[in-house]
Amino acid sequence: MFDTTDVNVRTNNNINQSLNINAVSGTIVKSYVKSFIVRFNMRSKMAKDILDKNPKMVKYTEYYENRYDPAHRIEEPVYKPIVVLQIMLCGNDEFLAEIMWEDDFNKMMEPQIVEQKEE
Repeated sequence: MFDTTDVNVRTNNNINQSLNINAVSGTIVKSYVKSFIVRFNMRSKMAKDILDKNPKMVKYTEYYENRYDPAHRIEEPVYKPIVVLQIMLCGNDEFLAEIMWEDDFNKMMEPQIVEQKEE
């Protein structure tokens, strides 16, 4: 996962210096059946919601009748808690993140927690 790259740097005094750069490279891979991958900009509202201490995402949108203007419905996003499994910074201030709804994650981990308590 970590790549080591040697770079030769030539200074004004014609002195070669060798720099060792440890860089993360690789791909993000979907690791669970109920997980999904999203792409978002680091300056977006989605980034604030996902990278928060209590991460959340819009799961669906509810629509209501507008009693003052029946021709236009009111849209209200419904946020649900999520678990961020892995995240990768891409170019142009973009992130890729593997995410699961917290309910699905807890259901998946429940059998493992019960097994640990029994031991």
